[in-house]
Amino acid sequence: MVGEHLSGGTVPRLLLLNPFLWEDGQLHSRPLSGKTVAWLLGAPVTLEEMNYLRQHGFSALEHRFEEAQPDLFDLGRMSAG
Repeated sequence: MVGEHLSGGTVPRLLLLNPFLWEDGQLHSRPLSGKTVAWLLGAPVTLEEMNYLRQHGFSALEHRFEEAQPDLFDLGRMSAG
């Protein structure tokens, strides 16, 4: 998805996450017109991170992110996976 619009980047996919960068409580799921609206953060990830996610699960990738502290806004960053 990202790779289709970004030439030369290292993060061609998006992983949808709870918006953990904004922990002030403003972006929690909310009912709206009889439906629940959930806010999500689209975090760009490398192919290696996607493969790691598929092999080891989300918790393991999340642990890798916590250890490596990648800059999720850097579309040319190295893989944490």
